[in-house]
Amino acid sequence: MWGVTGTRGQPSPVTLGDRARDKGDWDAAAEHYRQALTRNPDNPPIWVQYGHALKERGRRLEAEAAYRRAVDGDPASADAHLQLGHVLKLRGSGEEAKAAYLRALALDPALADARRELAALGLGDREIAAARAALPPPPRRRRPSRITLADRARELGHWAEAARLYREALARNPRNAPIWVQYGHMLRQQGDLPAAETAYRRALAHDPRSADAHLQLGHALKQQGKTKDAQSAYLRAFALEPTRSEPLGELRGLGWTNGALEEVGRTFASTVGEASTSIFRPLVVVNLVEWETKISLEPPSIPTLARPIGIFVHIYYEELSDEIADYLAKIDLPKRIYISTTTEEKRKLILESFQRFGLDRVTEIVTVPNYGADIASFLIEASKNFLNHDICLKIHGKKSSHARPEFGEGWRNYLYQELMLGDDRVRAIVNTMLAYPDIGILVPEHYPGISPDAISIGRNYRPMSRILDTIGIDLLPDQEIRFPVG
Repeated sequence: MWGVTGTRGQPSPVTLGDRARDKGDWDAAAEHYRQALTRNPDNPPIWVQYGHALKERGRRLEAEAAYRRAVDGDPASADAHLQLGHVLKLRGSGEEAKAAYLRALALDPALADARRELAALGLGDREIAAARAALPPPPRRRRPSRITLADRARELGHWAEAARLYREALARNPRNAPIWVQYGHMLRQQGDLPAAETAYRRALAHDPRSADAHLQLGHALKQQGKTKDAQSAYLRAFALEPTRSEPLGELRGLGWTNGALEEVGRTFASTVGEASTSIFRPLVVVNLVEWETKISLEPPSIPTLARPIGIFVHIYYEELSDEIADYLAKIDLPKRIYISTTTEEKRKLILESFQRFGLDRVTEIVTVPNYGADIASFLIEASKNFLNHDICLKIHGKKSSHARPEFGEGWRNYLYQELMLGDDRVRAIVNTMLAYPDIGILVPEHYPGISPDAISIGRNYRPMSRILDTIGIDLLPDQEIRFPVG
């Protein structure tokens, strides 16, 4: 199966950059802003922030380049011209700095910083006015972004129009947690509470430590009469921002005393980061049918990857090594291969196979105890490398020794061909996962030779529910739960 790592649920690079900037950690801020610009280079305000971080670290030439990218992206931004002027002045380029300050002042005559810098360069009001008059007309501003237009519609109370514009913005960047919150607000204003609840949950999927998103989710749940779930959401908001008044007020309205709230605050303070804390009791009720969907694969163009694909393979039957290596060698994308097996002798034989296919430089092989089939090695050993990759492939050397040899071989061939039959197939899958950020796992259809009874969770439902409860997930009972058997 193909999957994505949990990194998408972390705060965005812009958020992390802002946090590092506010702490004065300029190296970290620069790195986070760089990551954000790698994802979306058409973001002039973030080029400005990137320039600030570089300038603070004394990397003035790089800062100048960043400010110039901001100016190129939004030539009508007075602030971008102003910041460019500052770094040019620091680099001793007085005439260029003067031109940048003049352009900033022409775009915003009230910009006192630009006027003060020009005065320091010896220009009085008459000289400034004459120089400004000699400048070419300022460029026309770009059409406001969808988010800007949505904000304006929201301020005018045009809820449906604002919702439409926020939705269009999210179609372009579905990882924007604050805009999911705004979209939820617009849906709530129109009375569509279930859709608003979904929007707030989408915000939390991308930024689970957003106190505001938990608070707004609590409001939507409360308005639907889901008091218990609303209480859990308010507790999470309170735990994340104990000084915020809104969740405290809501909890008091639900009967919580000051003493009880103080005790919860102390509990959180002493167990912060522990999944077992009572503040993080189960909040989400999951209907797996709503999670599943059939999709068409994207065209097999060459994808743009920020990091190599991680390929995780468990090989118990070492005689399948050549077959697996042949498939993986044909994946013409940046990749890192992690193999687990059960003995040192098998490890050596597998390495020889992968060397024959030219894969040894991108392959790591470890030995693991022979228990838990391929699952234990995947969760315990391979998981150490999950966060080194954005997109991953998991396979194993399947033989189905309990059945006829031709059945096991047919099943294995079907799964391998569905997951990695040639460049076009792999590229189409990777492009699909990049195009649909909500996808967590992509699995092939079940092998036609498998009985429908074999793909149900069956009597494992209750043990699975107990495990999921520890990480805050409740499953709806009596639902058909299928898993990617094979």
